[in-house]
Amino acid sequence: MTEQEICEQFLKAMQRMGRVGDSLFSEKLTHNEFVALCILSEAQKREKQEEKGIYVSMLVSGMQSSAPAVSRLLRTMEEEELIERRVDRKDRRNTFVSITEKGQKTLQEKFDWMGTIFVNAIHKIGADKMEVMLALLEDFASGMEERIKEMKQHV
Repeated sequence: MTEQEICEQFLKAMQRMGRVGDSLFSEKLTHNEFVALCILSEAQKREKQEEKGIYVSMLVSGMQSSAPAVSRLLRTMEEEELIERRVDRKDRRNTFVSITEKGQKTLQEKFDWMGTIFVNAIHKIGADKMEVMLALLEDFASGMEERIKEMKQHV
């Protein structure tokens, strides 16, 4: 295969993987809701202070999204009782967000469902091939990141 053909095949495979990734989520739990729940769940595991949860601004940063988009997302998630918001007692301008029991259960169900799909796919191609593929993808991503960084420095 030529370099051009390899690039085309790679882009087609990545596009297909994007569609596979999209199919893992539904109206019941969108990709953004899943990401938010993951961030909140991890924060809850690390919490040692009396206030449970994280600031909305931290969630915005973690999701790499805009504040208005996260605000709309949180409103929906609060209506679905996946999260709860509380005003910071020390500074009323700030709001804490935390995952609810229902949110934790929903997240775990999604992890279980996705885990079954991943394990079946791994068994189909074999763990050895999967490890090689992951190592190659890491190398490829590193190479791309380095090249992008170089190109941005010359612009």
